[in-house]
Amino acid sequence: MKKKSTKGLSLPKAKSKVSDRFWDYTILICGAKKIGKTSLFSHAERSFYMMCEPGGKGLAIHQRPCTTWKRFVAYVDLLEADKAFSPIIVDTVDLAYEACLKHVCWEMGIDHPTDAGYGKGWNAVKQEFRTQLTRLGLLKKGSVFISHSAEREVETRSGKSYSKLVPSMSGQAREMMESMIDIWIMYDYVGDERYMQILGDDHVSAGHRLESRFRYTDGTRIKFIHAGDSSQEAWDNLQAAFSNELERPEEEPVKLEPKTEKPVPFDKKKKRR
Repeated sequence: MKKKSTKGLSLPKAKSKVSDRFWDYTILICGAKKIGKTSLFSHAERSFYMMCEPGGKGLAIHQRPCTTWKRFVAYVDLLEADKAFSPIIVDTVDLAYEACLKHVCWEMGIDHPTDAGYGKGWNAVKQEFRTQLTRLGLLKKGSVFISHSAEREVETRSGKSYSKLVPSMSGQAREMMESMIDIWIMYDYVGDERYMQILGDDHVSAGHRLESRFRYTDGTRIKFIHAGDSSQEAWDNLQAAFSNELERPEEEPVKLEPKTEKPVPFDKKKKRR
């Protein structure tokens, strides 16, 4: 048996260092419509928006429409040669995935991924979507993916069910995003106040992988970040939370939670034509 080459490889002598740069992390932010998800990241000085929906008309931002997958990929090509913009915001990732699905189906000559049989259509969509999102991540510019929130019914092993706030994107897109992101923010209301939840619970999908970040000055973990009365205040508070500079409040908000009594079943799937 031919011996495999290990030329140029070596085992580490020390542990890697945890990055303290916010834009080294991939972010997914979900939330209520018009709560301020798009405007939140406009306060990054050189952010670039790949607009998959016409939601940036009222904002002074660097943006380009990406309503087709061919155009989306073309802008990824441009960004690979760019040295100015950071971060890159995809708004919304739901529509980016839908554009990818339509493009792959067109290339395969089918109407829907299920028409290919044996999972070939879905695998092709998954491969193409993951490839382009990975390219964005490798740019080291920082990647933000925006989605709306949706209420879904989750069933436990015992047969009981409850409502949960989750990203509005389709199941396959959600599974891929969950495996790629480092910081997952759910942005919603508690009463009349806006909050960003960064640790999940039974009723809210959120979380992050940063053990040494998002802690109050006393060292305890932050679950809610108050968004204040403006996108600037929300941005400042998010940055302060990442840098462990927020003082622990006397009281936490009650919680973010679904508001309807009859949510859509979590795994309900419909064939689209």
